[in-house]
Amino acid sequence: MIIIGKTIADIKIPDSLIARQAQTQRLYNARS
Repeated sequence: MIIIGKTIADIKIPDSLIARQAQTQRLYNARS
């Protein structure tokens, strides 16, 4: 479900937002 959502996001969201999302995800993973 998360993977599907990410794939849709990769198609629809501009690169700058993808980059920001990736950075946010990295911070979130580091916190876990």
